[in-house]
Amino acid sequence: MIKNTMKKTLLACTLLSSSLMADYSDYTYNGYSLVGVELGYSSMSAEMTDKSGALPYRDLDGDLYNAGLKIGAQTGNYRVFLNANIHQDTDGDFDYITTYGVEGQYLFDTFEWGNFFIGAGAGLANMKFKVDGENFSRTINDPYFMGTLGFNFHATDGIDIEVGGRYMELDAVNTIDNVEYRFNDIMSVYTSIIFKYQMD
Repeated sequence: MIKNTMKKTLLACTLLSSSLMADYSDYTYNGYSLVGVELGYSSMSAEMTDKSGALPYRDLDGDLYNAGLKIGAQTGNYRVFLNANIHQDTDGDFDYITTYGVEGQYLFDTFEWGNFFIGAGAGLANMKFKVDGENFSRTINDPYFMGTLGFNFHATDGIDIEVGGRYMELDAVNTIDNVEYRFNDIMSVYTSIIFKYQMD
């Protein structure tokens, strides 16, 4: 119920902000090369089901911290990024969680000193973890699809600060010996410092 409400709120805010903020100012862009670093906090939705019925169903929702790097380009109101993130769960249950992907963004000319943006992307999520009582590791290597929205502040002519939210749809499953681990989604808040280099 909470997740559905958050998804609907995210969609409503995107549509409302898009209509209200487009073409608000005369701020325009030239072409830039972009390099960014990111820090974030996330909530991951997961569950365990034993198809044999020997073990009870478990909700495995957890919290993550992430650090990432992204490189890209901007022309006009469009930006595209290649990004890589390393995630660390707060309980220390995972050997690693990484995501790699591509994202496109559209920036609305909201104010001279900043832009509202929406974005979409896709990529690959990789995880490795070991469960108590099992003598083997489980891995996930599955695609994800995501949507983002947020605000981009022009700190200087060459530096932007991006503050945003991200929803990643996973639907990744690992099943061994009738025990299924399913990872549904990751919802994140993050901030990025983006360095802009003028293209010739």
